[in-house]
Amino acid sequence: MKRFQLVLGVILFLSLVLSLIIFFTGDADLKESAKLEFLKILLQLLLLTALGTIVKIILENYNEAKKKAEIELERNKEKEIERSQYFNSLRKDLINSIQNVRRSRSIIIANKSAKTYGEQMKEIMDAKFEVSDLKEEIANSEYSIKNSLKLESKKALNGIEKYISNLIIEYRENYKDLSETQINAPNEVWSKLYDLQYLKGFLQTNEKGTYQKEFLADYFIAKRLIGRIGKEEIKTNR
Repeated sequence: MKRFQLVLGVILFLSLVLSLIIFFTGDADLKESAKLEFLKILLQLLLLTALGTIVKIILENYNEAKKKAEIELERNKEKEIERSQYFNSLRKDLINSIQNVRRSRSIIIANKSAKTYGEQMKEIMDAKFEVSDLKEEIANSEYSIKNSLKLESKKALNGIEKYISNLIIEYRENYKDLSETQINAPNEVWSKLYDLQYLKGFLQTNEKGTYQKEFLADYFIAKRLIGRIGKEEIKTNR
């Protein structure tokens, strides 16, 4: 485009010079003809200048818009990576918290003592606080989250939090009595532990238990949804 403008400009300039030579050296008819040609060339130069300016502005605007779009696309890719890393971190936190609960459950079943029950319930309490913090992180995240995913993940995390809260309340209400039983009648501790409503449901693995159909069910849903949230694309203005 620039080469075409340059060539056309040189041709018009030479024509203008030729018209001026004829105007100053030729006879009256030639001068009149040269005058008309001069005006034509001048008009063409003005039109060429105007056209070139318009084309230049259009090209500059196009290139600027293209550059902005590329910058925005690159910025969005970086945000998507940051978003994915952030929610993957939250997902790993959830996995670690629930793994601690599952480990505590196995230890309680293996040891069958009030002492072990008390020790492991402290681990389970920590998991409850971690799940609560994670729920707040998602609710107040700076990243936009599809409303349906936010509501479903909140529901699943609420289910986990409530499940653990019931275990904690039951522990606080019964641990003193269980500790005394551990001292006075250690052989009766396991039966008393198994009589606790929420703990029994937590320890059972059959269809009567709540561990798989409530606790683990909510956990698997929450883990899957947080993974999906991390994979959501950043919306652009393109």
